[in-house]
Amino acid sequence: MEEKTTRGKAKVATDNTVETPSTEPKKFNCLRNEKITVRFIRKQRGLVEDPKSPLYGGMAETSKRILTVPLTRSGAFMNVLTNDEKEFLEEYMGLDHDALSVYKKNNNYWCTSTENTVNTVTLTKRDSYLDLTNPEDYIRYKILLANKEIIAPDLETLENSPRATYMFVLISDKAEANVTGTKADIKIECFNKLLTYKTNASVLRAVVEAFEGHKIAGNTDIAFLKKLVTDAIESDTKRAYMILTDKYLENKALIKTCVDKNLIADRRGFYYLLENNQALCDSTDKRGSTLQAAAEYLADPKNQTLLFSLQAQV
Repeated sequence: MEEKTTRGKAKVATDNTVETPSTEPKKFNCLRNEKITVRFIRKQRGLVEDPKSPLYGGMAETSKRILTVPLTRSGAFMNVLTNDEKEFLEEYMGLDHDALSVYKKNNNYWCTSTENTVNTVTLTKRDSYLDLTNPEDYIRYKILLANKEIIAPDLETLENSPRATYMFVLISDKAEANVTGTKADIKIECFNKLLTYKTNASVLRAVVEAFEGHKIAGNTDIAFLKKLVTDAIESDTKRAYMILTDKYLENKALIKTCVDKNLIADRRGFYYLLENNQALCDSTDKRGSTLQAAAEYLADPKNQTLLFSLQAQV
């Protein structure tokens, strides 16, 4: 009788003996089954206030932004790949050894002035898509991550560590998996949430900051905040929905208000109680006291006393 084998399990022979599975380490593979949407961050810039305008957000519909590998201060190419990624991709793509090295003197893979090649990424106001099972798309993804001033690596970073320079955000297909329903239904839900918070300036401000990617003055008029939230819903309904339905939204708004009231310190996106310099997160939280971690910390029932105290003070 022929032997039968199953990957990852012991092999059973016809004589009922059991062979030990191979202990050879699994080969490194940086590719993964994930799709990334590269989305323009639609926010009010300049004099164009109508989100339906083709110029809204500071970029025309026909405009293009071409990104390449950034340069270091010495003028050399930034190394966008780890050594493991470089070695795997060279073998997987059938390239010569060190073909992806940024230090190569001749025929450097990263040198280009041509549009639509692997080592450049052309972005427009419309969504672009990357398939991380594709090695060329994976390289483009790593180039985008290296352009840290322009590209927000994910929605959480855009919300917790906003930069005024961000123009695009990378959104994993897993991040949008929970946004279901037709666009009309999602928009209706967004406006229902807006009605819920229509008199809560601190929450509206938190929504706008998460959407716009930069801080909003604490004394901004509530009518203007409602207009900005409405514009956000109209310009990018899905992302507005994700922000408005965030179960930690009210805690995030409270934290931002506490910063205004000098109860909490915002130190480059990490939050601390001013009275005792306590980080607003568990000591085991590897994220540190980011806005997300701090909001989750206040939501924990064991920290209810602190939450009520902050609410009372503001």
